[in-house]
Amino acid sequence: MEVVRGEEMRDELTPIEVAILEVLEEGSERAAGVAKKTGLNSKSVWQALQRLKARGLVACDEKFGIYSITEEGRRRLEDIRKSDFLKNYVEMELLLMRYIDLTRKRLLEPKELEKMRKFFEELQSKRV
Repeated sequence: MEVVRGEEMRDELTPIEVAILEVLEEGSERAAGVAKKTGLNSKSVWQALQRLKARGLVACDEKFGIYSITEEGRRRLEDIRKSDFLKNYVEMELLLMRYIDLTRKRLLEPKELEKMRKFFEELQSKRV
């Protein structure tokens, strides 16, 4: 399974969608709770939840507005975890999204910056 930026292919998962599935794997949540746990803005999270729901990867109790991961969502998340590169890519993409999210004015922690530096060094070493 490939993770892509944006919505180039409807069947593929974006880094935000992967992060949401990871949160929901820990337990059901409202959209606001998912946003808080991922560190992403609530509008982006809500839009991603709607895409995931339309693809059958999450379910929503409409009465209470609580989202949960489906079995298909768990399977797709496991496919991504099988690839270390994709997992690292998703983590780095999320760190970058958090960094540039000016509405939250959140700066990266030194540990996060070091993780990014190591990841980009690894990418550079693999270039031909």
